[in-house]
Amino acid sequence: MQMKTGKTPGNDDITTEMLKHGHGTLVPVLMRLFNTCLTWQDTPKHMADSSTILLFKKGDPLQLKNYRPISLLSVIYKLLTKVINNQADHILDKSQPPEQASFRRNFSTINHLHSLNELIEKTHEYQLPLYMLFIDFEKAFDSVEVNAVWSAIQEQACLEQIFRRLPWDDRGINTNGRCLSNLRFADDIVLLANTADELQQMASELNDEAGQVGLKINASKTKAMSTTPLLNPIHLDDSEIEAVDNYIYLGQLITIVRDHTREIRRRKQAGWAILHQYRNFLTSHIVDMKYKRRLFNQCIIPAMLYGSECWALTKKRRDTMTAAQRRMERAMEGVNILDKKTNDWG
Repeated sequence: MQMKTGKTPGNDDITTEMLKHGHGTLVPVLMRLFNTCLTWQDTPKHMADSSTILLFKKGDPLQLKNYRPISLLSVIYKLLTKVINNQADHILDKSQPPEQASFRRNFSTINHLHSLNELIEKTHEYQLPLYMLFIDFEKAFDSVEVNAVWSAIQEQACLEQIFRRLPWDDRGINTNGRCLSNLRFADDIVLLANTADELQQMASELNDEAGQVGLKINASKTKAMSTTPLLNPIHLDDSEIEAVDNYIYLGQLITIVRDHTREIRRRKQAGWAILHQYRNFLTSHIVDMKYKRRLFNQCIIPAMLYGSECWALTKKRRDTMTAAQRRMERAMEGVNILDKKTNDWG
């Protein structure tokens, strides 16, 4: 069963662990229940009941916008939706455009990070202008209108429906004879244009279309970036969009100056943050090294190497990452740089 454990149950108090432990007996029962639901195109009323709680994100705890609402649904109900999703997934995936990389098999954030880094690299190489607008929606999953959601199900999601209505076939950057106007990862969107005027028009059109389904672009968090000076600021309604020379997109620091030094520094800091989080475990003398190594390889290394496929890696940068790894290993072993120690972890 591909469902995560340790999650808070719904109103029925049935947990994922219960279903997994009793799967031998429960599978035939659940199969009959799910087939009945699909036949009648309905579910038992209590199965769809949910409780909504608020989770604090960050910022001022007195501001409601700093909380995220979470619906606690029945695990059985979530399992039913997962079964339906698995059946429809391969059909939906085939008709998704390459600009949308989220929730798709064999796609990840690395696809768009690589594309964006390559665009910036090539525009620098050939001295071409590139204008980008990193869009941030205000609570996209919570503010969208319900009727728009039902309508968009036939069009494979609200944002997909919006982008299909936009006349952008000849907008954006020409790549191999095809215009690339945007990159989308769920609601993380970056617009791409050749000129500032084109970017302004695209931003206004997207803002108008999004507003029709209840989505609002957060002007204060939306940022503009360009390889040439942005003489005329981008505006959304009455708000001016800030122009920046760096932006964290899908977890990676994107900069106009093609230097990954700052991003590599961020990756090292991310690795050290995880090591400090589990310091008591990783530096304990009674914990076997094989368990430390497992945690190190599964948590710290991925954090340090996230997005490294997009780096222009030099020997100096590689040595910097290697040195950071060695310092972490010495901290786990409880030795310092002056101690004579082989590379064997024991």
